[in-house]
Amino acid sequence: MRITTGLYKGRTILTVKDLSVRPATDRVRQTIFNMITSRISLDGIHVTFVEQNDEAAEAIERTIALFGCADRAQVLPMDARHFAGAHRVPFHLVFADPPYVFDGTKDIPGLLFGNGILAPGGYLVIEHADDLAFESTTQYTAGPVKKFGRTRVTFFRQAAIPEDGK
Repeated sequence: MRITTGLYKGRTILTVKDLSVRPATDRVRQTIFNMITSRISLDGIHVTFVEQNDEAAEAIERTIALFGCADRAQVLPMDARHFAGAHRVPFHLVFADPPYVFDGTKDIPGLLFGNGILAPGGYLVIEHADDLAFESTTQYTAGPVKKFGRTRVTFFRQAAIPEDGK
């Protein structure tokens, strides 16, 4: 898999042979990051990878070392639900790409917005199977949604708080 834009454009990311790990296609990644960079700046960001699959976590760590960006990235080899329940510093952007067969995908927005994982104005992006659709709630707005064959990418943002605070 190769990086399609930015500082590391053209470089190859190390991947795993495990077929349950499904890297996003170039087209999906390009669309996601075009949409994200039109909304928030990614300059100078630090990245936290939360990855339960040991082989995938090791590949991410090797890629970070290969790119020489260990001072701007960390890998936490754990279940993302555990991380969301324990982490208290909010993020401006969270990208979730659970296995398509994971039955908890529908609960991710409520978990992250409910636990304050996203900073005010922050975005959540979930790549998921096309048979799953999200509705907006009082906590978050779901959409836009982009469709790529059997893949959907849904963007989420914290719901606006009415001026009366209710």
